Amino acid sequence: MKILLLGKSDTKRTIYFRKAATELNVNLDFCELEDYKKISTNDIVKIDPPVSENSQINEIESLNKNYYKILDELQKKDCKFLNAPNAIKAALDKKLSKKIIQKNKIHTPFFFEEPVFSFDKLNELMTHKNIFSVFIKPNFGSGASGVAAYRFFKNKHVLFHSSKLFEKTLINTKRIYKIENYSEIKKITDVLLKQNCIIEEWIPKASFNDYSYDLRCVCQFGKLDFILVRLSKSPMTNLHLNNKPLDFDELNLSAGIKQKIYDICEKTMKSFENLNYAGLDIGLTQNTNEPFVIEINGQGDLIYKDIFNENIIYKNQIREMIKYGNS
Repeated sequence: MKILLLGKSDTKRTIYFRKAATELNVNLDFCELEDYKKISTNDIVKIDPPVSENSQINEIESLNKNYYKILDELQKKDCKFLNAPNAIKAALDKKLSKKIIQKNKIHTPFFFEEPVFSFDKLNELMTHKNIFSVFIKPNFGSGASGVAAYRFFKNKHVLFHSSKLFEKTLINTKRIYKIENYSEIKKITDVLLKQNCIIEEWIPKASFNDYSYDLRCVCQFGKLDFILVRLSKSPMTNLHLNNKPLDFDELNLSAGIKQKIYDICEKTMKSFENLNYAGLDIGLTQNTNEPFVIEINGQGDLIYKDIFNENIIYKNQIREMIKYGNS
């Protein structure tokens, strides 16, 4: 019975997972994601996400379909998975995962179930719902690819996004743009909404030293292993967009609020069958600090502040895989 990582070579995920195995004196096998058919029945497998150099937002859907096909084939294999392929699929689908979270009565932003494919329709729907600030996200996107935050009040419109529009194609970048020109907002949003997007209410987040923030909480095997604060001057907090990390303890939150964060993470993880680890994006409401689930990332376990220090997350995953082998 082998412990095996299925992923992409020479990524930080692979390099530091291997490093964790070496430090624990554990033999680790590796297989490229595209070679998944080589996996044998007795393997204990961790599945990492695909890596794409394609920065075009309109390619997200097709890339994800290819990954789904691999996950479907893996689900047929009689292996022990750290996260089951079907569980990864459920977490990847933002609309489906949102419905699962809502069904379990967990605090999460409202989302529009009606299909929206144009800027005009979006404004019409927002007005009808009396919601004037929203996030627009490609349903299968990750790492803020294609994500936009849109707000309007009376005749003032503003759009935050991390893409550049070239002709009729949105190209993902690593910086945040603030657009206040109505015609430009409409042009960008119309292109974005041609994708399969989820549109959800933009809830104002708590702030720290004039930065808004949210939390990336890595939950594994029934406990919370790591919390990272992500500070931002914009609505998007992803760290690769030049935002700032902060140690959780520096927030000086009360014991009561911390317990609410732990509780909402635990309840969310229990809502997803066969999902043993995930990165939860947790917001705290402005003024009241009530935690809410922004989204779940079934493979959101890569935290640089961890891998460059104790590498706790990956070590605990390997320890769990050893237990699988002994069970």
